[in-house]
Amino acid sequence: MRNRIFFSIIILWCSMLSLYSQTATAPSNGDGSSGNPYQIANLANLYWITQNSSNMDKYYIQTANIDLSSTESWNFVGGAPCCYGIPSIGSYNDDDPFTGNYNGQSYVISNLYVRSTNGGRGLFGTISGATIQNVILTDVDVDIEGQIVGGLVGKANNSTINNCS
Repeated sequence: MRNRIFFSIIILWCSMLSLYSQTATAPSNGDGSSGNPYQIANLANLYWITQNSSNMDKYYIQTANIDLSSTESWNFVGGAPCCYGIPSIGSYNDDDPFTGNYNGQSYVISNLYVRSTNGGRGLFGTISGATIQNVILTDVDVDIEGQIVGGLVGKANNSTINNCS
């Protein structure tokens, strides 16, 4: 009987993990160059950018609307009670900023949810020498205890932001 209860708890726990698990999937098109940018088509592609600091200097184009509502339960600091939602693209500080080019092509990113005790957060954390254009955010909910925060960008250094709303 004890074994049965134990295994039932393990199965329930594993199913809950899969329910809240994040999947970072590299874009199937593009190589990150200016002539052949990575094509961001879904949440898994967008999450992939946040998980690959070596690609912060690449070129990206968005090819579809992306709904982030499922990220509200994501805890992006390994279980710490401080940080929920999708992690920012580029670090929240100046250590590893986004330095690339992101063109949203006027597709919508909806239901951005970010909760953190660190400033420098938004869809993009810190950007430096970057270009962000044609990004449309709707239904943004950002609650940060730090001083540097924004829906689109937490902190921008010597960057260009065009035609974003």
